[in-house]
Amino acid sequence: NKIKQQRSSNECTNFFINYSTSSLLSYIAIFATVVINRILLYIFNYLTNREYYTSIDKLQTSLLYKIFISTYFNLAILIVLASGKLGSNEATSGKYVSYIHILQGIYPDFNVDWYGNVGTYFIMSFMLQGMAYIVITFVDYMMYKPLMRKIIYPYVRSNSSEYVVRQKELNEMELGQSFDPTENQSQLIALLFFGMTYAGGIPLIAPLAAVVFILHFMIEKLLLLRYTIKPLKIGKSLSNATIVLLPFAVYIRLAISSWMYSYHTILTTKYNSVTSSSTPGLTREYYKYILETISSYISENAPLLKHVVKRLVVPHVFPLILLLVMLIVIHIVYNIFVNLPLYWMSKYLYDKTIGDYRKRRQISDIRIILKNNLIDPVDLKRLNHPLRKESAGLTNEYYQYVNQSNQLASCCKSKSILKQIDKSHGWEVKTIDNHDIKLKRWLHDHHDPITSLPVNKGDVKLTYEIIREHGCCSYLIDRIPSYELPIEGLKQSIHTIIRKHQKTLHDSSLKFHETFNGQQPIREEIPN
Repeated sequence: NKIKQQRSSNECTNFFINYSTSSLLSYIAIFATVVINRILLYIFNYLTNREYYTSIDKLQTSLLYKIFISTYFNLAILIVLASGKLGSNEATSGKYVSYIHILQGIYPDFNVDWYGNVGTYFIMSFMLQGMAYIVITFVDYMMYKPLMRKIIYPYVRSNSSEYVVRQKELNEMELGQSFDPTENQSQLIALLFFGMTYAGGIPLIAPLAAVVFILHFMIEKLLLLRYTIKPLKIGKSLSNATIVLLPFAVYIRLAISSWMYSYHTILTTKYNSVTSSSTPGLTREYYKYILETISSYISENAPLLKHVVKRLVVPHVFPLILLLVMLIVIHIVYNIFVNLPLYWMSKYLYDKTIGDYRKRRQISDIRIILKNNLIDPVDLKRLNHPLRKESAGLTNEYYQYVNQSNQLASCCKSKSILKQIDKSHGWEVKTIDNHDIKLKRWLHDHHDPITSLPVNKGDVKLTYEIIREHGCCSYLIDRIPSYELPIEGLKQSIHTIIRKHQKTLHDSSLKFHETFNGQQPIREEIPN
């Protein structure tokens, strides 16, 4: 019993050590893959900028393809080449790939063990790769830059900072790098292809991809609007490149899923035991007959092709293969057709007939809408959008809707909207186009302080004049919070210049008195 307990203890210890070691190595490999993808991103960016393209669109398109191919290869293909094994079945001997040391692993197919080990590796690498960009950019926005501002800004206010000495460096403390749509789009396309490749056999990747894409959208929208600098002015090249790549994601999905589903221990086909016209389905004997018929056309010297055909004509896989072939044929035929003269002739005829008619109809519909005033301005206010709260133009007469009802407001109702204190300040309510609006009039004659034009009593105040009354005038730059630090620095600089100038004048005055009076004058305190 003691010997058995000791053996059992040794086996548990060995299992724990082996499992911990393999898990640690897997995590290190996942982390190394993400780090390598990040390093390759900087390398490709550096090299592409030195290829001297004739336009920014071509440069960005080339960079997108480079980042996408390298990221997708490292995530989805490299681990399969390292862990897969070619040569353990009748399909092939694997003698060709053994020379380059690929496909010499322990998994001959997408079996149960492969899903338990490599599938888990794929899920972890997908999550880490998808969250790497989000974490890096969000940490810079939420933690690094605020911490640096908290440390450096006291020195900036006291004019003793050695790190921030120019306005450009001060702006860099508030803003991030330029928004790079090429990097973001290439990473998302690589993740999309990665998910489409293995989501057929690993369904968990699909919801993870949805979560990653939603987080990317939310974070990038926040950073674009509040933190990063405006992106480069590029055309539609990135969108066109993405449209070109997306069909291949569908082809890869159908091909890999078909191969996964055709493995005999994952999904099996239920055959009918009796063949008759009233019993639809496929018998095992009929399936063998079809397989033998197809194999008779394949040479005996092509065992790999025979194995592939045997896997792909499985009844529950064959519809996917048929769909894949149809899509590829349609894609090829379409790309050939768009380069033929017949396509351009038909396109020209369509634009001159149906296209022109649709354009004229669309313009006519827009004119009818504008003529009949079908878009009610009150409908814009009902949206409750921050940019739609005011309808009046900045230099036009100010008005605000106070009653969103489409019914004609009564006089008593209009008068009850305003309080007595509002009326004493010049506010009044009028009904225009069946809507109650609130406006404000001048109570005395004066000249506008900005335009110097005369303003008569009873004139309706303009929008910028209403804004000016509330102390939020854009002309008073020192009252805008975002300019608080620059204005404070300007004030300190002006005070320093004045003090230096006063000291220079005072010293000149002393020298003048010493020269012409021959006596030591009384030194006065330099005013602060």
